[in-house]
Amino acid sequence: MANEVLCRLADSMAGLRRRNNPQRLVISVIPSFAARWLMPRVGQFIEQHPQAELNISSSTDLVDMNRGEVDLAIRWGPGGYPGVQYERLMGDARFAAVSPSFNGGVMPSEPAQLADLPLLRIEGEGWVPWFRHAGLDWDEPVTGLKLSDSGMAIQAAIDGQGIVLARRSLASRAIRSGQLVRLFDVDSPTSWSYWLIRPEQQQETPLLQEFVSWLKQEMAADLAMPLRTG
Repeated sequence: MANEVLCRLADSMAGLRRRNNPQRLVISVIPSFAARWLMPRVGQFIEQHPQAELNISSSTDLVDMNRGEVDLAIRWGPGGYPGVQYERLMGDARFAAVSPSFNGGVMPSEPAQLADLPLLRIEGEGWVPWFRHAGLDWDEPVTGLKLSDSGMAIQAAIDGQGIVLARRSLASRAIRSGQLVRLFDVDSPTSWSYWLIRPEQQQETPLLQEFVSWLKQEMAADLAMPLRTG
């Protein structure tokens, strides 16, 4: 009982802080998206809104949006989140990418040449769908480095640890900067998408509306820029 009272009090205080400061925005973002997409770009939004207090929390958990502690969350998944407002932001596709210094700079010229090369594995994101798009009847790799986070896998590829099957959203800046090279012209569309999640009952502030608008514009601009295959 005492715990319930404390939780209600915390929720009330969070809501009060937000009402007293419409320039405060609390965002919950998955770690891979935070590190490889949002953080390299969010400085632009802060420059445009110097009075804003932008709090970004990195988490894979689906937080309780209706407790008033978070204004919006960005998640990667199938959608269909109960008890909240949710909106599809964008889909994605995966392709093979590698450091330009990998293997002494000698790159495979066709997908079949991956057979003898180290393939980085990501928990929950297998290679088989991409193999099929590339015309390869191969099983899922079972050896080599396996990571729990897509952003970590991209960094491992940048560091020359192997070839990563990267989401376009997370690898695009690394490719344009030359940290990674995209191999082949083979994309495997993902079944999951990025979702914008908000409390079921939410009074939108101008700052929240401007952040969502900025987020969508940045995503559209990123998708519109082609990625050259190395």
